[in-house]
Amino acid sequence: PRKGANTVRVKLNGSDGKPVMGAQVSATFVIPAMSAMGMAAKRAAATLTDKGNGFYEGPLQLDSGGIWQVNVTVQRGGQSLATKQLSLSATGGMQ
Repeated sequence: PRKGANTVRVKLNGSDGKPVMGAQVSATFVIPAMSAMGMAAKRAAATLTDKGNGFYEGPLQLDSGGIWQVNVTVQRGGQSLATKQLSLSATGGMQ
């Protein structure tokens, strides 16, 4: 990822190895506040669209480079199917 416009892409497979289709998938990116640097917390979210065969994608605008904490959630019929947490380093300057 980079500061500015991005596309988030996720591939979902079930425990049986088959693609997961028809789910509601979202990705939330957060940088916690850094008061010592005078920087407020930053948050960006993307709702991903089912592209078929277990692939989901959607647009995301990041206001800053830096280390983002990412939470991907997958639901179907109001029930949670999976969550994944990770950290990503986005290129570009910090604001």
